[in-house]
Amino acid sequence: MRWCGRLLWRIESSRRSRQRFAAVVVAGLVALFIVFRSKDPSTTQFTRLSKMQINQHKLLFKELKTKEIIQRSTETSLYNERQEQARSVCESRNTSSSSFSMTTFVSSSWFAEEYKLLYCLVPKVGCTFWKRTLQVLRRHARGLKTPYKLLYEECSSGRVIAIQNIMEAIAKGDNLTDIISQRYTKFMFTRDPFQRLFSAYIDKFLTPNMLFWNIGKVIVEDIRGVPQKNGWYGHDVSFSEFIDYVLTTEDKYLDSHFKPASQICDVCNVKFDVIGKMETFKTDVFHIISKVNASNRLVFKDFKLEATIDSILDVTGKTFQYREYLERYMPFHDILRRIWRRFKIANILDLKEQFPFSEPESRTVTMENFADMVVTLHKTSSKRNRGSRTAAYIQAYRQLTESSLDKLRTLFNLDFELFGYDITGPHLDALESELKDRSALDYDYYDILSG
Repeated sequence: MRWCGRLLWRIESSRRSRQRFAAVVVAGLVALFIVFRSKDPSTTQFTRLSKMQINQHKLLFKELKTKEIIQRSTETSLYNERQEQARSVCESRNTSSSSFSMTTFVSSSWFAEEYKLLYCLVPKVGCTFWKRTLQVLRRHARGLKTPYKLLYEECSSGRVIAIQNIMEAIAKGDNLTDIISQRYTKFMFTRDPFQRLFSAYIDKFLTPNMLFWNIGKVIVEDIRGVPQKNGWYGHDVSFSEFIDYVLTTEDKYLDSHFKPASQICDVCNVKFDVIGKMETFKTDVFHIISKVNASNRLVFKDFKLEATIDSILDVTGKTFQYREYLERYMPFHDILRRIWRRFKIANILDLKEQFPFSEPESRTVTMENFADMVVTLHKTSSKRNRGSRTAAYIQAYRQLTESSLDKLRTLFNLDFELFGYDITGPHLDALESELKDRSALDYDYYDILSG
């Protein structure tokens, strides 16, 4: 009977793997369709979104009078320490692999060839910012000096021209590894694994996202044990269910947003010139730009505020851009309520700020008016009254058992060691004691999932 049980387990495991793979494939196909459709500049919604982005940025630039100075960090030893941390861990673990392919690494990297910049992209660590920044650096002759006037859909990897130049060098007898090692400034960004997973959950599951709600369907059936029904969608996946999915899904089926950074950027086989971190994002961004002498190609007036306004426009724009698809999942009123909640979690809106639209009003409000309202409320609200991301983070991780936390530490163990993060986290009690506004913990950030 034991062999029968093992056989049934293997069949069930295989079925679940195929199901998860199918969800990833479906999400990928939907993504491709949306990207190709949205890249057509003639589409009305795309044009409106682009105009809104540009106009909001112009207004912001008029308000802000001074420019930020883009310069290298004075703490240059910090980057040496990060390199040494990674080198030491790689050496002690003997993680360098003979199966590593520099060709594969190059073919998945992003480039600004004019500045010999090579970027290894880790999702949920400022990658949208860097995609657009690299695009600006490639298009500097057109006078564009800010990434915030570009839409994500307008960006390309810059890989074609870079690979052409690399192939020409190889044809002259140069070695690919030497070309990448000696000619390019290679950089990547990483983030505390606990924070990165939380950010991925908020962005891909709490926020309306039809691509990842396809994966949500699998989570509902596989983790929760509820059979899929016609018309069912993965809109109400809890944080603990999401983490269970991450922990029980094979690497090859797991989306890169949820994978350890060390599996995406092989720091043990590629010596990165700069290992940036989300925790020191602005400093590291300015350091990299200065390092390749591109400071005069970009202008920032208030880096943090510009990024926040851009986040508002990005989330709002995508929601309205893909409205016809999202409404297949839920009424637009509920969709807008969700992004309103996301803005509270992101410390953009005051916790006490009630959603201002009735159901009929939600059906008629325009993208521009909705974005204007959020931007205005953000600028006029007091920082101490804005929603607490830390409180939402605490509530999310309170859902997990100690066993799940231990499994997360094991899964992301190499990330913690390579990049110097605290594996004993997430230290929820300490975070709670440090909260300035403890009333933020009384707010239920996730009741929206059942609404």
